[in-house]
Amino acid sequence: RAGGPLAAAVNINEAATREIQPFEEWSRNCGVGTCDGFALTTTDGGMDYSVMTNQNIQSGGPILYVPREMVLTSVAAEQEFRSGLADAERQLSEEGLRECVSLFRLFVKILAEYEKGDQSPFFPWLNSLPRQFYNGVSMTDDC
Repeated sequence: RAGGPLAAAVNINEAATREIQPFEEWSRNCGVGTCDGFALTTTDGGMDYSVMTNQNIQSGGPILYVPREMVLTSVAAEQEFRSGLADAERQLSEEGLRECVSLFRLFVKILAEYEKGDQSPFFPWLNSLPRQFYNGVSMTDDC
């Protein structure tokens, strides 16, 4: 494993605390912009978060800006891993699952970032993600 020893790993226990403040600081440092009054809020002690504003915002106006460099894409994952995923992608295609290759690349990218622990530039984001899901979106074929 490149990058040296881990000082911390993402705690994947379902009861783990979601580290939102470090995530907010990281996102600001990476250039994420928000509208005036934007806030991540919780009403259950930190298991679930939602976005709220404490002031009116203009209809159709931007609420959140995420720099392109922060967005994980299958194209970027393909470039990063180069031919390292070729055998698995070929097997997916042979099984009639070619349409799943993009998602597969993203899954591999996210798993690679988890493996890096606090050495990953995405650690604050990963450590802020929920460990349990109670909504229909998390019950799709892709999740």
